[in-house]
Amino acid sequence: MTPVLPSGFSPGPTPTFQFAVRLGVGASSTPDAGLLTLLLAAKVGDGTAANHVAIDVGDATEAEALFGARSRAAAGVRAFRQIAPRGRLMVCPVAPAAGAVAATAVLSFAGPATGAGVLRLRVSGRAIREVVLPPGTTGAGAAALARAALDDVAELLCTAAVGGAGSEHVLTLTAANAGDLGNQLRVVFEVTAAGITVALNGAAASVRGKAYFGSSAPAVAGVGAADLTQALSAVAGARYDRVIVDADDDVARTAIKAFVQAQSSINVGRRCMAVMTSFNEVVTGAGSVAEDAQALNEARITVLHQRRPHQTGVEIAAAYMAAKVYGDGRLPGEVQYRAAKANGLSLYPAVLASDEEERLTPLQIDLLLRAGVTPLGADPMNPGWASIVRPVTTRTRNAAGGLSYAVADTSKVAVSDLVADRMEAWASTAYADKNLVPDPPTIEQAPGSPWVVWPEAVREDLLTILNELEQEALVVDVARHAPLVTVAPVVIEGVTYLVCRAPFDVIAHLHSVVGEAIQNR
Repeated sequence: MTPVLPSGFSPGPTPTFQFAVRLGVGASSTPDAGLLTLLLAAKVGDGTAANHVAIDVGDATEAEALFGARSRAAAGVRAFRQIAPRGRLMVCPVAPAAGAVAATAVLSFAGPATGAGVLRLRVSGRAIREVVLPPGTTGAGAAALARAALDDVAELLCTAAVGGAGSEHVLTLTAANAGDLGNQLRVVFEVTAAGITVALNGAAASVRGKAYFGSSAPAVAGVGAADLTQALSAVAGARYDRVIVDADDDVARTAIKAFVQAQSSINVGRRCMAVMTSFNEVVTGAGSVAEDAQALNEARITVLHQRRPHQTGVEIAAAYMAAKVYGDGRLPGEVQYRAAKANGLSLYPAVLASDEEERLTPLQIDLLLRAGVTPLGADPMNPGWASIVRPVTTRTRNAAGGLSYAVADTSKVAVSDLVADRMEAWASTAYADKNLVPDPPTIEQAPGSPWVVWPEAVREDLLTILNELEQEALVVDVARHAPLVTVAPVVIEGVTYLVCRAPFDVIAHLHSVVGEAIQNR
């Protein structure tokens, strides 16, 4: 049978060693030493880094200088570093959308206090120091004291200001980064001083409450598409194995899908996987988080969902990627074992769990997983913190449109990329100086020259790589697939291509153990 070049490959006169990855079919050099992660998020005005230029980032202190302590980019780095302090991380700041407006939350204090007490505040998951409210504290006094406590936290993702004459009792929090993503910031308050109440975002005055900037639920729009597109274009010339995207809108998701597909194509060869969040409160049906994922249907993208989270999408996505790549100290990450399934992976100490009464139900979790959404739940090992229920890709349908979970597990992509990386790396080294001769009748009749190779010898090399991967518990059934491994030459416009096809099965995860405990008497 005449060999056929891989789909999507553009033949040309330049010598090349390239393998495509075909996912869910059924029955650049390797980055084995580590995976490079890229974070795409916005900086603020006092950050020294340039927009749309990727830069290596060390610890949180460096990130705060480069992007501004109150920026979403710095917040993402802090979350990543809490889990992977020595992980490989680069950040590309994304410019705000033209005309973007900063989101706000308004706390209106009323008094006076008839007894001593405190004000407790949590903003975007960060607990602010308790504010002591002596007897006689007025609404304006409480607002001023709260502002002083908020000002003490230099890395808070918002600034605080009290109103002018006649509005001194009104405390307004303004997101440091402009744009709808600022509405992901959550405010939680509790007052123990009798006589002091707070009206948050126009709600009825109370001694406790919680709401997101601008509303009771988090907004679901994100970074302007034009700016994200510019940032993606700027980073397209290098390989980033994993990409964290601070965006939550359909246009951005479409742009990321195009990016990972183009980067991972055989002609580019910079295989990558991306993660982003969806805070959509509707679980399934029209306009839901499930629909967000199903519209992507892309095996290289993971969409995270945590119901009513305390932290922003960039913090959640960054913590997820850090744990997914480097593990949580108990369970391995992809660096330790590329096929790590990551079920139950802890996001401690980076991401808080949702409040108990607001968490996803078991039925909702099941529906999200079926729709290709990765849900976050409570961490049983670290109470009060979040964990990954099960990471899945958004690929839930095959080319014909039917349901397909052949690439549901993210390891199906991660391991497949590694197989192609290994084969590319071997071919580019082992065959760089080789010419091609026909298969010899017997091995004894093979040419003795070190400068030639033949198809069957290449096929044996590919099988050796697959067998090594099987020994590493990454692929299975190599012997069964061996007859289907083929290597054959084809000449197009005077260029000789050795077309290789190497089917394999990625090792399956053990997701569940069920049975019956049978009492006999």
